[in-house]
Amino acid sequence: MTILQNSAFKVQAEQVPDVYQLKPEAGAMVINEPDGKLYWSDGYFWAPQGEDILPAFQLFFTEFQVRIIFKAPALEPYTIHWGDGTVTNTAGNGTSPVTVDSNYSDKGYNAIWITGNLSLFTYFYVYGPTVVNYGDFELYGKIDKWVSLMPNLTDFALPGSKVGGDIAQLATLPLLSNINVSYNSAIYGDINQLRNLPLIALAASQCDNLTFDGSDPWLDTVGNIFVMIGSNQPDSKFTGRMVDNAIESFKNVTGYTLYVRSSNSRTPASNAALKTYLDNNTFLVLTNSANVSGLTYGPELHTDANAASDSIGEADAVTGWTPTGLGSPNEFISQSIQKRVGKFAFKVNANPNPTANAQIAKTFTIISGNYYQWAFKVRHLGNGQGNYWQPRYDSSLIRFAIYDWEDFLGFQDIQFYIKSASTSISLIFREGTSGNNGGIYLDDVSLKSFS
Repeated sequence: MTILQNSAFKVQAEQVPDVYQLKPEAGAMVINEPDGKLYWSDGYFWAPQGEDILPAFQLFFTEFQVRIIFKAPALEPYTIHWGDGTVTNTAGNGTSPVTVDSNYSDKGYNAIWITGNLSLFTYFYVYGPTVVNYGDFELYGKIDKWVSLMPNLTDFALPGSKVGGDIAQLATLPLLSNINVSYNSAIYGDINQLRNLPLIALAASQCDNLTFDGSDPWLDTVGNIFVMIGSNQPDSKFTGRMVDNAIESFKNVTGYTLYVRSSNSRTPASNAALKTYLDNNTFLVLTNSANVSGLTYGPELHTDANAASDSIGEADAVTGWTPTGLGSPNEFISQSIQKRVGKFAFKVNANPNPTANAQIAKTFTIISGNYYQWAFKVRHLGNGQGNYWQPRYDSSLIRFAIYDWEDFLGFQDIQFYIKSASTSISLIFREGTSGNNGGIYLDDVSLKSFS
């Protein structure tokens, strides 16, 4: 079978098998639909009639359907083709998002595509309808085609996808301010290429082929910016030097919260940049970077002997921490089955009696104006309900979550770096979803000043 590519591209003849193949990388694909045929080739779907279509993202779902959210001018018509012979006709609603859910009758692979004037999209997200469960989706395509069809995007999210290409393509969208491409092994390139976008939030975490090769300063936009980058997988390309580069790049901007995940520690080369960053921003979150040489650390402030006080000598106790909403049948206990170091760790469990704002907390006396490193090792209980817990300080939301995902079912070594603005600080671990349940194991909690 010979096909011609869509008129927006050079005409090219290509042989396409006359069979439906489940995965694009396995070869070309033909989708037979009541309104015509679409052909998979070179990472895209093509419409032989010459109309521009969004490159179809192929979905494999297990427990969840798919949710598509977009913004477009009011009454602008769009058709979502679900790949099973059904379609949803919908329309934009101005500045209000339009949410469309699939309604598949069975599990399996489906090619999904959208027709309409995609250049009018300002907002495009693909999620599961109830939770963002990255493991249930296999989305395919190439960034360059998405970008060419949706040049006016301000918000773009395809977490957990296999939409590939160079992340620098997103830098060609001048209005783009919210990006979520986390958990994507097919995307590659230097995150620092996005430095001139008017960002509000960037989530590019656990993308094992992304790097941070430069240390050029990022755009100092107005407001609070959240940036989550890097990967702590052993085969990730995100090195300790790249952690240093990220801190250096953000050190002079204001209003940023930077969260860098790496299996490698930052190095002493970023010690000065770390302090400058904290002078300009509230806090920094890193993984696997505790007690980097070249800094002078103060004495341990977590001095209550308990299951998480490993740095001073642990005890089979929960001394010093105040629980809220964790009375029986909920739990705040010392246990020895799940721990990261030593013999014991805290177990915090709100599953038996879900309670809003269940938490444990401890207040420390500190010195205003000093730098502090708050380090701990944590994992989710793994209750299978997609709930998460959050570390907070002084009740401030830190936008770092301990999820019920595979990533957080093994202990993670986390460090928060803070410049204090008062003489006390409350460290809190709190339930973070409307389900009011879930829980964590917590070990080796440490709070130290550094200079």
